Amino acid sequence: MLVDTSPKYSGEPTAEALANGLATLGRYGDNYMVHAAEGETVIPREVLDANPGLKEDLFRQMTMMGIENPNRYVVGTELNSIKPITRRASVASLHQDLLRSSKADHGETR
Repeated sequence: MLVDTSPKYSGEPTAEALANGLATLGRYGDNYMVHAAEGETVIPREVLDANPGLKEDLFRQMTMMGIENPNRYVVGTELNSIKPITRRASVASLHQDLLRSSKADHGETR
């Protein structure tokens, strides 16, 4: 996805423009910004690459908890939704996934 990071010279910046600008400030290859809840853990890709069994165990546990597709939690996949205000990727929310799963179990549509 190409993002226009050129500065806006007139008027108030949009939330999307601010988010795009902040995203360019990453270090060491970081190019995503995230909102995370207290206690959530980000596992560096290098850790999972070095321990494929760990990723399998994590994804298995997530599936057992009712998450239909654990890849929704991988930053930068096409499965990420888009936040309506900033137009930036949003990694799945466990609460939303479990609520969606519960509704599906009860015959409700998504």
